[in-house]
Amino acid sequence: MTKSFTLAVDVGGSHIAVALVSDDGIQAIQKFEVSAGKGLRGYLGQIEQAAKELFIEIPQASGDCHGVGMAVPLLVNAGTARVVSSPRGKFEDATAIDFRAWASERFQLPIYLEVDAHAGCFGEWVSGAGQGCDDLVYVTLGTGYGTSVILRGRLLRGRTSQAGILGGHLSVNAGGHQCVCPGRGCIEAETGTWALNGIIREHPQYRASRLAKHESVDYRTLFAEADAGDSLAKETIARNLAYWGASMVNLTHAYNPAKIVLAGSVLREADRIIPFMNDYVHRNAWTASDYPSVVPAKHYETAVLLGLHALFTTTAERL
Repeated sequence: MTKSFTLAVDVGGSHIAVALVSDDGIQAIQKFEVSAGKGLRGYLGQIEQAAKELFIEIPQASGDCHGVGMAVPLLVNAGTARVVSSPRGKFEDATAIDFRAWASERFQLPIYLEVDAHAGCFGEWVSGAGQGCDDLVYVTLGTGYGTSVILRGRLLRGRTSQAGILGGHLSVNAGGHQCVCPGRGCIEAETGTWALNGIIREHPQYRASRLAKHESVDYRTLFAEADAGDSLAKETIARNLAYWGASMVNLTHAYNPAKIVLAGSVLREADRIIPFMNDYVHRNAWTASDYPSVVPAKHYETAVLLGLHALFTTTAERL
């Protein structure tokens, strides 16, 4: 009998989503908040408990499951199902976890460990905004800034499995803010949600700003305060839009895509972000033919989970 379900786990910088996914989409899901600085091993028990409850909710899935698909915001060797590197303060213990042994012991299932951006890209390519496009770049704007690339109909991996995924660590501000990688001024360090509070608090207008009333500022808060007229919020949004635009041009020059698919929680503001990105790329990219179209993901919050299922059910040719 053909298996129908995948137990999909999306490990993000601020939350973990655990879902049962089939060809018809997400059938059941649970989410819980995490602190990446505390490591990943301590959250494995919560993943197991969430999975147990999902299998109770959909009993037929327990005997009809391809395996565990887990996506992490780290550097991964998918062939060995090991994390090979993690940034400072972000699930640093993951390199020591034997994910195959864990999945086998806890679920009696095989595991497919993948970089979150690759899984999201594959999900959008198979069943989302990238469907039918053989040359695309996928970008997640959220806690950090992740990228993945489909080139000539193949998922780009490269010599050590990190080609295409480090677009968030291309510099847009030489000598700028310290990143979680060894560099400074990376697009993630300048615009990632994790960096947002520090950048805002450096500003001389911060104490007089409405933003100072918030214990922590994310993009939802930033856009809301800009709409309420706060000048620092407006300035920060304009700054970050320009940095994101510059990063879209960098990705256009690097990979020559026909589409750039944007995903992540920031895409709640897609009506403001997408037109700006297309205009910026048209004004600043150097291309011999047409410009790539910047489009919102169809599954901007769930593409990773759908992609993990697709990796079990669809052959993913790789470069």
